[in-house]
Amino acid sequence: MPRESIVRFPAWQGVYEATLRESKIDKLFKLVEIAEAAMLTRRDLLKHNSGSRAERHAIEDGLRVLLVIKQGQLQFSSVTDKRGVRNAGSPAASQ
Repeated sequence: MPRESIVRFPAWQGVYEATLRESKIDKLFKLVEIAEAAMLTRRDLLKHNSGSRAERHAIEDGLRVLLVIKQGQLQFSSVTDKRGVRNAGSPAASQ
């Protein structure tokens, strides 16, 4: 029987975990978008909450995992934004 994870961060954890389980590329692409949006929105909401260190850390870890998925499975190229931060750009096939 699959082990159920404990939902500690309901605002984004469910869609993030669904993303990690998805194997179909078309569904994975959409789930990555949804998970990333949910995580970034939650991170912004937690910006001034000193009691949310664990969740902020989990979000940052999760965003790094999504970046790996974008670059690996979805074949996004790596780009650098205006601040010099490397992140996933558009899919390599479309460049």
